Amino acid sequence: MNNSDYFNLVVIDIFHRCSMSFPIDADFTASEVAEVVSGFFEPDVDNSDLVEIVWSSVGWLVREGFLTDRGITDTGIAVTFTNKGLNATNNVPSSISGKTSFKEVFVSGLSSISTGTASSIIAEFFKNGS
Repeated sequence: MNNSDYFNLVVIDIFHRCSMSFPIDADFTASEVAEVVSGFFEPDVDNSDLVEIVWSSVGWLVREGFLTDRGITDTGIAVTFTNKGLNATNNVPSSISGKTSFKEVFVSGLSSISTGTASSIIAEFFKNGS
């Protein structure tokens, strides 16, 4: 796996958390997201590398305007969708069959998709959401 594969899964987990808590900030730690994502990989994946990817992914999503960062809290990271991010979640991806929106995919979380599907979904999300 390369960093972009990890990024795709991290984004889906973060967007899952944001979808479940919106409009309240999603409050989580980078370690919590890394642990969920590490379930998709061999046991030799270094969680400290995944934690760094989580932090970098949150920063990128904020800089690109998909999330608003409320800063580091006592419990970790606090983010929520911006208007751009929220609007992008309402699009329907062609990479999955049916009329399921990105939001419905994100609400289901990582347990409902494969790693390959995650890459297609995230690529299409950013293509349509910008």
